[in-house]
Amino acid sequence: MDRPSHIFRIAFLLVMGQVLFLTGCATSSYKLMQQAEQRVNEQSLLSQISTQLEAVEQRMAAAQANDVGTFAPDDMSAALSALSGARRYYDMFKLEPEKIHKSASLFFGDSMGKETLTLLSKAVTALSRAEDNKRRSDSLLAGSVENFKWIKKFQAQTYFPYAFRDLERAHNGLIKQVSRGGFERAQRALPQLLREQKALEIMAAQRFYLQDISKRVERDGRYTLDRYAALSYGGSLGALNHAKSVIAKNTRDEAAILAAKVEAEFAFEIAHAVAGDMLKLSKMDRREMERWLLLLTKKLNETGKALGSDDVRDRSLLAQLEMVAKVAKSQGDKLTEADQAVIETEGVLDKAVEGSDALAGRVVTLEEERTSLSRQLETLAAQMDEMKSSNQRVAAQDQLIVKDEYIPLSQRKSLFW
Repeated sequence: MDRPSHIFRIAFLLVMGQVLFLTGCATSSYKLMQQAEQRVNEQSLLSQISTQLEAVEQRMAAAQANDVGTFAPDDMSAALSALSGARRYYDMFKLEPEKIHKSASLFFGDSMGKETLTLLSKAVTALSRAEDNKRRSDSLLAGSVENFKWIKKFQAQTYFPYAFRDLERAHNGLIKQVSRGGFERAQRALPQLLREQKALEIMAAQRFYLQDISKRVERDGRYTLDRYAALSYGGSLGALNHAKSVIAKNTRDEAAILAAKVEAEFAFEIAHAVAGDMLKLSKMDRREMERWLLLLTKKLNETGKALGSDDVRDRSLLAQLEMVAKVAKSQGDKLTEADQAVIETEGVLDKAVEGSDALAGRVVTLEEERTSLSRQLETLAAQMDEMKSSNQRVAAQDQLIVKDEYIPLSQRKSLFW
């Protein structure tokens, strides 16, 4: 091999080595730049996933607290499934961030990061459908839900368990219809449910408020009241039925219901009192009955005397009662007139007090005016005293002045001769 060709080969090898070295450096720098960009993209995508995941989880927690799943179980199940998958991906990305850009499947498909965002989007869509269904159900079944609150308050589940269970099933059936898109069908079936709820609410409220007195009336009426005080017993039954009608009219007007209940209880006590007296009378002979009548007449006479009535024991018992009632009414009217007179007197006194207050104010004003006038008189007197003193001083000065009177010359005496 000749020398020139050998030198040429060495030079060629040196040039190729430099070219390969520069190429390798450029390739390494490009790879480093790609790795840096990839890490930035990973962190950015991971931050985006974290923000969306947190927002969806908060929204899901609020939906579960509001019992959205009851009104849209399928949508809530789909939303929970998608959210759970997104959470698993996110937990994996926190440990191995480089997997965020790897394919979700073995051969093809979106990356795991994009798949996570897709799952979050599905969760949001399903959750939105569930929330919308909950709002529609609330607007439709608000009356039914409110009825169940009162039905449970009146313990219908205890008094009428089967009817309560049937209404609950009907209510849940309407919820399912709404969740499946049958809003109009549920709307048509709702009035029947509301009517049945109202009927159960009335029955439960009557049992809730009147159960004790109803049992007493039924128990005592069979053995005592109906035998010895049938009329009074009928009156107590009428008062009880009135209380039931008040409940049927408005089960939620507690004040009116309690007032009607008190009247029914009082009517029942009246019947008991009458039955007790009738039982005693039925066991008396004529002498005992006369003694009881004389005692009653004596008590009436004492009451009448206390009220200012005459002795009317020579009249029938009913006439004596009427006379005592008449005197009592007269006394009541007098008391009413006295009360009215007291009220009128108090009004006059109030006006007098108001007038005295005005008079006192006028006196105070006059006193202030008198004080002011006295001060003015004192000032005027001082001024007059000062003027008098000034006049006296002027008069004294006039006495000290020598008057230049004219004397004729012939009458003048010379000082020198």
